[in-house]
Amino acid sequence: MLMNSIYSKVSVCALLLFIGTLLSVSAQTSAFDSLEAFGKNRGDKALKRVLAITGAFGQDQPPQWMILSKDISVNNLRHEYIVKKGQIVAERNFTAAPDPNLPTTALPLDQLNTDSKKAFITANRAASNSNIGFDSVNYLLRIHHTSPSPIWTLTLLDQQKNTVGIIFVSASSGKMLSKKWFRPGTPEYTEMNNRSAADDIKNIWNKGVNSVSKGFQKLDKKIEEKMNRNKPTINPAYKPNN
Repeated sequence: MLMNSIYSKVSVCALLLFIGTLLSVSAQTSAFDSLEAFGKNRGDKALKRVLAITGAFGQDQPPQWMILSKDISVNNLRHEYIVKKGQIVAERNFTAAPDPNLPTTALPLDQLNTDSKKAFITANRAASNSNIGFDSVNYLLRIHHTSPSPIWTLTLLDQQKNTVGIIFVSASSGKMLSKKWFRPGTPEYTEMNNRSAADDIKNIWNKGVNSVSKGFQKLDKKIEEKMNRNKPTINPAYKPNN
């Protein structure tokens, strides 16, 4: 009888733990959820000035999102907001020095059809098909200089927070534009994760969207060099930044 009682308690605890895990996952907010919450808090005009949104270490969605927006009244003034569970929990302003890496074009809201959740599904499927394991994902949505369309950049990370893959997904069509893998144990993996670009992304919350954009800029250039060298299949309509 006592043993049955213990088993019952264990079963209840396991059930509660399982339910807690489900609630934790369901509590994760996507990029579009966060943009919607930001718009409700600051208004549609502020939403139309958003330049980029980024999130770090998502499993599958990040615990919080960082939104970068421009100020229409003060030239070069930028605003950063941290949105967590539908609430703005922190913000700061900074003056943006002339920098080609910093996003300057507002996200076209009418073209945003693919949320971070759908982008994750695309990236996860591609990784599974290529036998690439990963632990978390860094997200960045912005307009690239080479394309007028919004593009997701997903960086897949292993448990050591090292990069094992980079995937570009169109936020308009949801199609994967290009991908590149960095398999552990290979020279590409070592080279990739010994560069400052990876450090920029690891420190995403300390350095802000500006430095994150610089990090991805370096990654784009590095990936393009490797793609040209290895000649993998890539959508000719999309070219990473130089």
